[in-house]
Amino acid sequence: MSRLVSKRSVRRIGKSYRSVTGYAPTGFGHIPYESTLERDFVTLAEILPGVTDILSQPVQVRYAVGKVYTPDYKVSFADGSYWLVEIKYRKDLKEDWEAFRPGFKAAVHQARLEGGRFRILTEVEIRSSALLENATFLKDYRSRREEPNYEQRMMRMLEELGETTPRILLEACFESDHHFASAVGYLWRLMAVGLIRADLTQPLNMKSPIWLGRSPELHDE
Repeated sequence: MSRLVSKRSVRRIGKSYRSVTGYAPTGFGHIPYESTLERDFVTLAEILPGVTDILSQPVQVRYAVGKVYTPDYKVSFADGSYWLVEIKYRKDLKEDWEAFRPGFKAAVHQARLEGGRFRILTEVEIRSSALLENATFLKDYRSRREEPNYEQRMMRMLEELGETTPRILLEACFESDHHFASAVGYLWRLMAVGLIRADLTQPLNMKSPIWLGRSPELHDE
């Protein structure tokens, strides 16, 4: 019988000569990683819709006497659901599948009981779409200082226009080239924090469909 024991992360990052280790700065704190693939996952996970927290190794799944499996991450969402996530290179996953399988099976069962989901992600899922590229691009804008004059104007105009594109929105808001150019960065900031949405699984550009995301009131809460 499996049992999930919640805890804060016990992961301790030290020097490694076999992989890249460190802490990824996010809106949820500095999240530990032990490979470039884990680092890329954290970058990607931060911009998923509805994400409220990312924790490194926060739970243990006990599935047999003396047997414990610890997933790499837990990603929580605003609707109360969560993912338990295992990050593995596909080659390692195939080579050691039989050893991994009992712990993974227990994690699947326990997550389902609690309204969660267990996911195994490899470099194929993490690095094969535009999502990681878009997440990396937008990440630098998350910490940018707000500019209410530009941002409130864009939010009000987007509410009027409905679904549109960055170029059309900016042209509707700003007549001069100077203000247009200055406002682009603030549009990306609004997208980085979820106030403006787009399909980030597709390449992001000035012709991408965009729409209004969560309200500033919800964001402030």
